[in-house]
Amino acid sequence: MAFLDWVQEAIGCKVEDEFGMVHVITGGKLVANSPMWPMIQLTDDMGVLRYVTLDRFEELVSVG
Repeated sequence: MAFLDWVQEAIGCKVEDEFGMVHVITGGKLVANSPMWPMIQLTDDMGVLRYVTLDRFEELVSVG
C-alpha cells in the first residue's frame, strides 16, 4: 500500500505523545514529492498543525 493511500485510511485516528497530548491524523504529504521523505500531518485539540516523520510517528501511542 502506498504511503498516501495509508494516510487517507488513517485520517481521523488519534495518537498520544509522551506528554499526554492527543493528536488526530489529518493528512500527509511527501516532501519534495519524494517517497524518501513521508510526513504525517497531526492536529491537536487547540488546532495546532504539526508534521512528523514516520520515525517520530512510530513513537506515538494509538488511542483510538
